[in-house]
Amino acid sequence: MSEIRKQLAAALFFKQVDSGILDYYINQRHWLSKRTDLYKVDEFFCVYKNASEEVIEKYNDRITFLHDDVLIDASLIQQRHTTRQSWYKQQFIKLAFAWNAQTRFIEVIIIDGDSLLYNVYSPHSVSLIKKPEPVTYLTATCRLLPTEAIKQACRLHKNKMSPIINFGVWTTDIVVTGIKSKNYVRLEDWINHAFNIISEESTLYNGPVFSEYLWYASLALLSNKISLSNTNPSVFRRGQAVPGLTVEKVASIPGFFSVIAFEKPGTHKDGILVSLMAKLLWTLRLEWR
Repeated sequence: MSEIRKQLAAALFFKQVDSGILDYYINQRHWLSKRTDLYKVDEFFCVYKNASEEVIEKYNDRITFLHDDVLIDASLIQQRHTTRQSWYKQQFIKLAFAWNAQTRFIEVIIIDGDSLLYNVYSPHSVSLIKKPEPVTYLTATCRLLPTEAIKQACRLHKNKMSPIINFGVWTTDIVVTGIKSKNYVRLEDWINHAFNIISEESTLYNGPVFSEYLWYASLALLSNKISLSNTNPSVFRRGQAVPGLTVEKVASIPGFFSVIAFEKPGTHKDGILVSLMAKLLWTLRLEWR
């Protein structure tokens, strides 16, 4: 008899584990409220590239740690010469997690490791924000989708609706079905195929050519079991640019935003003008997407 699947896993994805972010999710469970239409997290995962032994020892009684090499064979990526190689690797690690979680969990919340979520989980849903994304995203993404899902991806782009918002609620069956739709039964073979396509498209376009969030959303919107989220998440991507704002401070204030990201230094150009703009938008509770 097969094991009965649990409802929900949550997974944080880090290159370098940030203990402040982990503390937020352990101590601040308000983002997963106890309303009857929501589910509790059955298991919390931390998928990482680098983490100190001290951090793992501190949290391993509350969080399951997985090194990303467990999910993806590093040699599949290292042989590539694609620009944004490590960026694409992070995307496929998320898909690999969902693929492997499918036998144990019905849904997974996929969370970028620089992001704090506040009450955004709505089961069986896809969250979108009004934001135009580069048309290059459609190139490799569409080549990895079945025909009907391509129509969904193009519709999202045409309507300037984006699922690329630092988190996603994914139904694991949809991820597995999407990968197998290209006649691959092994995840490794599909990833190899996907990177061949990304490499081809990257030689033609100067921009990102694949998004894991767009790939999943396009598949999910084909399902009559998945609806658009009514949470209308508000996003502030530049938390690190607000003078004096820290992860610890965010944990102690009301949730004005659904998602607040503290992106690593060097991700964007910073400076006095950026800090002033960030402080102004934060004070006025206006989004920075």
